[in-house]
Amino acid sequence: MQNCCTDCAPRDGSQLGSHCSDSNTGAIVGTQSGLGPKWQVNPVTGVFSYPPANPAYSGTVARRLQARIPELQPSGANDQYFVEGIVISADDAVAGNGANNASYRPVSLAGSGQNWNLALSGSTVRGRPAIYAWQAADQAVRIEPVQTPDGGWLIVGARANPLPGQAGYWHYEYAVFNLNSELAIRSFDAGGPVALEIQSLGFHDVDYHSGDGPGNVNFAGTDWTVSTRLTWETETFDQNQSANALRWGTLYNFRVDVAAPPSDQALVLGVFQPSTPDSVATPPLPAPGLRTGDTNGDGIADLHDLANLLAAFGTCAGQENFRPDCDFDRNGCIELADLAVLLAWFGR
Repeated sequence: MQNCCTDCAPRDGSQLGSHCSDSNTGAIVGTQSGLGPKWQVNPVTGVFSYPPANPAYSGTVARRLQARIPELQPSGANDQYFVEGIVISADDAVAGNGANNASYRPVSLAGSGQNWNLALSGSTVRGRPAIYAWQAADQAVRIEPVQTPDGGWLIVGARANPLPGQAGYWHYEYAVFNLNSELAIRSFDAGGPVALEIQSLGFHDVDYHSGDGPGNVNFAGTDWTVSTRLTWETETFDQNQSANALRWGTLYNFRVDVAAPPSDQALVLGVFQPSTPDSVATPPLPAPGLRTGDTNGDGIADLHDLANLLAAFGTCAGQENFRPDCDFDRNGCIELADLAVLLAWFGR
């Protein structure tokens, strides 16, 4: 069905006419018999197999969007929920318009146990993926688009804030959204010096289901591993072509609490499928940086920081009064070398 405007020029039903809109509904686009695997669609070119090679299905949720129940249960009064849709079209991609086809809309969530319902609760934000809702809710969030070698796009968001009551420790939250890169992403490097004092780490991905992978076998769901330099990664393409790569239309989260204040630096994303180059870098975003004499996270090395260091001077990790935020050279002890760093940055 094609409608929208008084000058809509409908076509034959297989193509959208000029000045027309497609009045698809959830009931229409969610019909299981017509749903095919995403991996058969190239989001950059808009090319896909038709009819799709569908795996068998049964029940009411197979092939449809699924979410974990704990993630539907609100954790606070300020929780917000959004839904996102993206349209992939070959002629749109040829015209150079394939990067603006994602839109999002706020929804309300109600229910309990196994039964949950979404209801539209606001206006659609057109031409932008839902990762931008994070920035709309928190102006301290910084978001940067990054183009991949195949012409696709990633959207990377970052937020850094000091942890209340934990001097010198910062929380870093990252969201990486693969809008439409067929190459996918296999690693995320947030930088940071070696041997950071990491308090906690986090990673969140998606659950593949309903045979969403080549041969009707789900892609791997193994969590990415992470090194102390804050590089998360999954298997390489050569190791496992069905590895848990960050594929198009999908967002992964990375988070860390660490004793290192932020500095703006490029974050590096490794490409999954063979490509030249095999990685891309973001514009500068907040990431754990080298310590510069600021022990309390107020952005300046001053007398408060000097007092903190002197109170812990001569102590080593594991001893009473040791403060990791004063160990600027990260050798496990607070000594003259750390005092020299603070004095070099004093007043800055």
